[in-house]
Amino acid sequence: MNYKARTELIGELLIMKAHDIKPNFSELARVYGFDRATVRKYYKDGGLVIKERTSKSSKYDPYKDVIIELINKPGVSISALYHYLINKYDDIPFTYSGLKSYTLRLGFKRRTQNALW
Repeated sequence: MNYKARTELIGELLIMKAHDIKPNFSELARVYGFDRATVRKYYKDGGLVIKERTSKSSKYDPYKDVIIELINKPGVSISALYHYLINKYDDIPFTYSGLKSYTLRLGFKRRTQNALW
């Protein structure tokens, strides 16, 4: 199931749909190496459908206020923040590198002089 086979299949299905020809989904599935239901879906939807991503909450979000408050204090490094959170909350499910990535996503950039980490 490579990209070329998929594009050829979708192209053939679009031509059939334009001429109001109902394809034999089972035969096309055998020829191109796809599941029959996949071929039918491509025909029905007019090609490959790109799904929208849903935003997912982070496991760091419950601690966001504490993280922002502490990271804004001068001299607080990510390492110190991580160890503080580990000692204060026993059930924290995250790692140092994950916390570092989370602070970058929040918009806290690496400082060159007084580095965050």
